[in-house]
Amino acid sequence: MTGEEMHNSNIEHHGIFYRGNLVGAVTYRAPLGRRRLDWNEAGDLVPRPAGELKLDDLPSPMSGRAKQFMDPPTEDEIVESEVFGGTEIIELNRICIGVDMPNLASCGLAQSQDRFLESSSCPSDTEYFLTLVRADFDASMIKALADRGWTLRSISEPTEAGNREHKTIHDEYKWVWICPVDIVEDQQKTLTDWEN
Repeated sequence: MTGEEMHNSNIEHHGIFYRGNLVGAVTYRAPLGRRRLDWNEAGDLVPRPAGELKLDDLPSPMSGRAKQFMDPPTEDEIVESEVFGGTEIIELNRICIGVDMPNLASCGLAQSQDRFLESSSCPSDTEYFLTLVRADFDASMIKALADRGWTLRSISEPTEAGNREHKTIHDEYKWVWICPVDIVEDQQKTLTDWEN
């Protein structure tokens, strides 16, 4: 795909293959807008504060699932906040192609993000990855991301896309996950050390 064919916010595309067939893809893009991130006293990236998330206001069964997977801090528990924009946060969009295996694209995410960080396309100021996962996906997806160092940050509510055609994915609630790039790099070093 040439630069002229790529959306100007898209940086790189990776195909995900299963038994020689293209079954998914990951697109790395600079998200529109800016994102605030928060940390607790231990220096851990945390979900948005309870006063912003309002988990009780979500429709059932989303409210119960959100409470099961998220423990939002109080405002007092947040000791540091910072706003990121541009390519400081890179969004990873996953898609499955022609197969009824919704988790497959995310299974290829780990290898894909490693490859992206090693590529010349990765902006030098990238500090975080962001991805959205449909909130009705099962707990195995949540466990896979959490085990890889991702933090469940918030919930994205259904929206109308103003700059493109409507797709049913916009009607879904989504988990918003954030991962510091240095965690991914540390995992790469650990795997390299183990292989040697």
